[in-house]
Amino acid sequence: MGLTLVEKIAARHADGLGPGAVARSGDFISIRPRHVMTHDNTGAVIPKFKQIGASTIADPAQPVFAIDHDIQNTSPKNLEKYAKIEAFAREHGIDFYPAGTGISHQVMVEQGYVVPGALVVA
Repeated sequence: MGLTLVEKIAARHADGLGPGAVARSGDFISIRPRHVMTHDNTGAVIPKFKQIGASTIADPAQPVFAIDHDIQNTSPKNLEKYAKIEAFAREHGIDFYPAGTGISHQVMVEQGYVVPGALVVA
């Protein structure tokens, strides 16, 4: 039986599968997306990053931070969270789109992260 579309995409982007290898439903594989978009919730992950002793991002071109979920909230606490996310992005060379840039999922398309043949998580 032939492969499903999802199986073909998974095999194409799987880490460690050789050329021509297949991935079938139920297989355990690791996939490395070209880009991974994250938004306001990035603020909660930054302390965890530091807690595990991490100091660098393996591929700073992979993550994309786009703030869009709670932009009406101009409380000092929320603005501080946004500032921390931006500072983390700058420190690690991660692309950052501040509040007001647009809807994060659309930013991924408009800024050229989503291209034919790329696996992108947004």
